[in-house]
Amino acid sequence: MFRRVLPWICLLLSAALRLQAQDYAGHDALYDFNVPALTPSPKGYVPFYISHYGRHGSRFAWQKDMYGHMKDLFDTAAVKGLLTPLGESVRERAHILYDRCHNQTGELAEKGVEQQRRIADVMAGSFPEVFRQGPAITAWSSHAQRAIMSMGAFCLEMQRLFPDLEVRMNESNIFLYKVVPDNKANPFRKSPPAEKPPYPESVSEFFARHMDYMDVFHRLFTDVEPLFPEEQYWNELSYLYQYIGGMESLDGSVRLDNVVTEEQERAMWEAFNYTVFRGYQGNKNDFWPVIRDIIELGSARIADGKAAVDLRFGHDYALGRTLCLLNVNGMDTVPENPDDLWKTYSTDMIPMGSNLQIILYRPKKAVRRHLPSAPEEVLFKLLLNGREATLPALVPVSDPYYQWSDFVSVFGT
Repeated sequence: MFRRVLPWICLLLSAALRLQAQDYAGHDALYDFNVPALTPSPKGYVPFYISHYGRHGSRFAWQKDMYGHMKDLFDTAAVKGLLTPLGESVRERAHILYDRCHNQTGELAEKGVEQQRRIADVMAGSFPEVFRQGPAITAWSSHAQRAIMSMGAFCLEMQRLFPDLEVRMNESNIFLYKVVPDNKANPFRKSPPAEKPPYPESVSEFFARHMDYMDVFHRLFTDVEPLFPEEQYWNELSYLYQYIGGMESLDGSVRLDNVVTEEQERAMWEAFNYTVFRGYQGNKNDFWPVIRDIIELGSARIADGKAAVDLRFGHDYALGRTLCLLNVNGMDTVPENPDDLWKTYSTDMIPMGSNLQIILYRPKKAVRRHLPSAPEEVLFKLLLNGREATLPALVPVSDPYYQWSDFVSVFGT
C-alpha cells in the first residue's frame, strides 16, 4: 500500500517545493546544478551505459519576430501617447534588446555553451566507472543551430576530459527520428492521428479566470483598444511572458524584472503551462520513435557488452512529449481540475539544458570478464536534470533502480 501511495506523496512534496522556489520563467528558466547526492550503485553492479536526451542550452528568443514585435508594439504605443512611465522604460529597453539580439534569434547564447559543458562535467563525475571502461561516445542533433552548438559544446568537453576516447557527432535528416521525429525532413516520419487534448477551456479563458488582462496591460499602457483587439489579448501576453523569461538566458545587462508583479507572472506561467500540456497531450504519440531508439540502442549495447554513451540533442517539446509518454515523475497525470495541473506537470521541469539520462548497470563480473549481460540482469535508473526520477508504470527493484527487461516490456510495444 505504501509503495502505491509514495509516488503521490512525492508529487505533492515536489509541487510544494516548486511553489516556494518558482521564478515562473518555465521553459526559459536556467538549469539548476544544485541537486541531491545520487543513490549508490546496487550491490554487485556497476554502470556501463548512458542514454541521454538533452534540450539545447540557453538561447536567444526562438521567435524570429520577438525582438522586433516588442519594439514595434511599444513604439506604436508611444506614437499614440498610450505609454505609462513603466511602459516608456520598457520601450527604451526593447530598443536596446532589439539592437543587440534581433540578428541572433534562435541561436545558442554563451550561457547555453557553459550549461552543456557543466552537464558533461557532472555526467563524467557522477559515473566515472562508465568512462574508465573506454566507452564509445556518439551524439546526434536536430538541424537547429542551438542544438548543434549544444552538441558541440558537450562533446568538446567530453573530448577534453577524455582525450583518448572516440567522440562522434552526427546531424542529418536520416537521424531526425532520434531527436525530432515529427520534423517534416525526417524521411521515416509517421504521424499518428492527433488526440483530443484534455480540458476544453481555451488558454485565454483559463488566464481570464486567474487574472484580469487589464491588470497587466494597464501597468504598461493607458489604453489597449487602439493597439490590439480583445481576441489578441492572450497572444500579446504570451509574447510578453516569453520576452521577460528570455532575459534569464542573456548576459543580464538588461532586466525586465519590474514589468509585471510576481502574482501576474505566476498567472501567465500557469496559462503557458496549461497551453504546453494541452499541446503535448494532443500529439505526444509522434515521439514514440525516440523511446524506440532508446530501447534499440540500449539493447544493442547490452548485447555487445561494451560501454557506451549515446547523446541526443533537441528541443523542449521533444523532451516534454517523451517524458509524458514515459510518465516520468507522474508528468503525464491529467488532474480532474485544470487548476491543479501545475502540481503534476510544470514547464520548469524542462529548463534550458534540461535532460533525461537513463543509466544502465550490469553485474561487476560481466565487466571484469568483458562479457555481455542477459537483459534481465541489467538494471537502470533515470535522472531528470540530474535528479533521480520515477517511472510509475514500473515497480522498482529497489528505489530508484528498475529492471531493464521491464522497461522494454512496457515501453517497447
